[in-house]
Order: sequence, then C-alpha cells, then structure tokens
Amino acid sequence: MAVTTLLLYVYARDVWKVNQWLALAALLFFLAIDFSFLGANLVKVAHGGWVPLVIAGGVYLLMATWKRGRALLAEQLKEGMLPVDLFLSSLDAKAVLRVKGTAIFMSRAGSGVPVSLLHNLKHNKVIHEAGHLPHRGHRRGAARPAEGPHHQEWLGKGFWRVTLHYGFMQDVDVPKVLKRLRLDGAPIEEMKTTYF
Repeated sequence: MAVTTLLLYVYARDVWKVNQWLALAALLFFLAIDFSFLGANLVKVAHGGWVPLVIAGGVYLLMATWKRGRALLAEQLKEGMLPVDLFLSSLDAKAVLRVKGTAIFMSRAGSGVPVSLLHNLKHNKVIHEAGHLPHRGHRRGAARPAEGPHHQEWLGKGFWRVTLHYGFMQDVDVPKVLKRLRLDGAPIEEMKTTYF
C-alpha cells in the first residue's frame, strides 16, 4: 500500500501537475494510514504471517533469476550473431539456391543475421527470393499509435530489415504491418510467405 501511495504522489505531481506541497500533504496523510496498518500487522509475522512473506520472497527470487537468465542468453546470442554484410558477401561466394516466395525471419536483435535464418540455410540449403528480418523495438510507455512509422532498411540481395515500434502493452500483428509497408513495391502475398 505504501508503494502505491508513493506512485500516486509521483503521478499526481508529474502527470496531473498538482501543487507539490498539496501532493506532499496527501502523501504524508496516506502514508500515516499505511504505516499504521503495517505496525498493526507486524505482530502477526511470528504467528504464521511469515508464510506469505517467504512465498513472496521465493516468487521474487524465481522471477529475478528468470530475468537475469534471459538477459544473459540474449547477450550470448547477440555476441554470436553473424554480421549482415559478412552474410550477404558469403552468398556471392557460395552458389546458394534461391527459391520462390518470401521468408520472414523474426528476431529480437536489431542487428546481425537472425539465428533462424542461419539454421534454415544450414538444414535446408536454400534461401527465399525475398527475406524480411522484422525486429520488435519496445518503446517507453504502454502504447504507440498504430499508424506510427516503422523503420525499414534495404540490406541488399533481396533482404529488408524492418523494426516495428510498439509499446509494452501492445500486441504486434506482423503480417498486417508488413502487408501495409509494401517493401518491394507490392504487398506481401500471404500464401507465398513463410514465417520463421
């Protein structure tokens, strides 16, 4: 409850533009109530109140470990990524079969060649005529207008990198966005497109 009160104080001061002294007075009033509840409940910790505290600590430890592990994995994958210019130059050196259609290789990384593209080339020994490398770029804030610009970059040899900008509360409809962009001068045909 105290954390919520502190967040309300910051929100009232920064977003609602409430007078700082008025917001501070409201903060102190609500904190007095919050701390009186906290003081009244502290005596219950020794008589079983420790159970939810231990469970909450365990859940926090699990979530913090998960977050740190994902960050380490993303860092390791980023270090192992092949640079785009090196990948494109290697296409000239080898006679790689290009098949008809479009391939969409999703990636969280904003640079380098997606691992899914390299695995597809390694196992199937083919590359589609047109390849798009969409990357979802998170923005501060919950939402970004749907008509907002998406960054697109021509990489050469049939490849585009598209960065989709969305807020953390929005879902990305990649086929709809790519169809609207018309990267090669024509919309992407859904029936000739493969997503990796």
